[in-house]
Amino acid sequence: YQLERYDDAVKVYDKLIKKGESRAYSFKAFCYVGKGQEEKAKQICDEGIKEIPDAGDIYCTKYAIYAKQKKYKEGLNVLETALKQVNLKNEDEVMFTRISAYESMFQYDTAYKYAKEYVKKYPKDTRGKKELTFLETR
Repeated sequence: YQLERYDDAVKVYDKLIKKGESRAYSFKAFCYVGKGQEEKAKQICDEGIKEIPDAGDIYCTKYAIYAKQKKYKEGLNVLETALKQVNLKNEDEVMFTRISAYESMFQYDTAYKYAKEYVKKYPKDTRGKKELTFLETR
């Protein structure tokens, strides 16, 4: 029953993808993760990145799949590629995810460096300030 629900959801997300909805690629990819098909999920992200290269949310989804596999360096490469895009949408999400990625690898000095950069660029973001405070105590 659960797999059928994923298949039904994929059909809905395919319709949204045809309408240019970037988040639909992420939701579709997560359906494949739920089905245990992580490589297929990464392929969906690659399709989305190819179609909408400035959609930061898709890069974050692909990072999340790598993180689930404990492949943080591969995931970081995805985030760094995203941050090189001109007019990246959801840049704050990508930058914040990069901080978390370095924390996951216990590289707190690097995470701290990026948290300072994040807070400088997004001074009103309270989660960024909380993260910076946390990292200052490491």
